[in-house]
Amino acid sequence: MKQFPLLPSRFKWIGLALIISAVVLSFVFKDYLWEYREAAKAISTNMINLGLLMYFFTRRKEDDEMLALMRLKTLAGGVLLLIISIFIEAIWNCIEPGAFAENTAGAVMKIMIFINLMYEIEYRKIKNSFDAE
Repeated sequence: MKQFPLLPSRFKWIGLALIISAVVLSFVFKDYLWEYREAAKAISTNMINLGLLMYFFTRRKEDDEMLALMRLKTLAGGVLLLIISIFIEAIWNCIEPGAFAENTAGAVMKIMIFINLMYEIEYRKIKNSFDAE
């Protein structure tokens, strides 16, 4: 099975730095950016999305076919969750228009958080089971 190319392991730290800097900058500048509030929110959300994407696609120390398959399954689960949430939002907007409006970057961030959490949970579970043996 040919494995898709992954980023080097140092990109994990770059991704985490992007996430932390976006969160810190949004808290630091929240009082100073009233007129640019929507643009600042979009920039920080996109920085968090990029950081989560970089963190997900970085190589681990012990990458093998099992972890690549697990990464593929969590990515497929995230895409499935995105499709389901789009349908639920469309149905909900038919019932009550404008009540459930979420921007695209927020939906992508929700999916990227879900994908990263599921991958980390599975990775830790497998790692702990190998350590116990």
